[in-house]
Amino acid sequence: MIRRQDHMVLKRIIRECFPVVSDGLIRVQYLIKFLQVIMKLVYKYAQERPVMFSSFQPDVALIMKKLQTKYPVYFLTNRGTEIFDDVRMNSLEEAKKLAINGGLDGIVFEVKDIFRYPSVVREIKESNLSLLTYGKLNNVPEAVHVQYLMGVEGLPS
Repeated sequence: MIRRQDHMVLKRIIRECFPVVSDGLIRVQYLIKFLQVIMKLVYKYAQERPVMFSSFQPDVALIMKKLQTKYPVYFLTNRGTEIFDDVRMNSLEEAKKLAINGGLDGIVFEVKDIFRYPSVVREIKESNLSLLTYGKLNNVPEAVHVQYLMGVEGLPS
């Protein structure tokens, strides 16, 4: 059956958390420090619990993957239902490129997108990435079963 894991979602790091600077390198340095604090807490308290990380913010996912190798890291995407300045956040193709090039473990989609575009499952699997889903439909047993039959690998909780 589809596995459920404890899931620390690094969904969106609010830009206001970091100083407004023109130098992207400084912003990345703050992100690294922020994520290192998170990692210290996870290593201290997670013990043997299964943990995974995911984020809608591409740089957060990439940095988290580089900072540690113990836990899987996924890129969350809403498949372009909102348009962002960062093109990596706007399409399945860009999400796949990010995950593959960044060595991420997979992609997390909103469950409704899997039902609207079932070919996504095949595309992700052919890219040797893991596919997980999030959303309210993951509380409906029939929807979970259909996803299992489609090849979705997990539902982060």
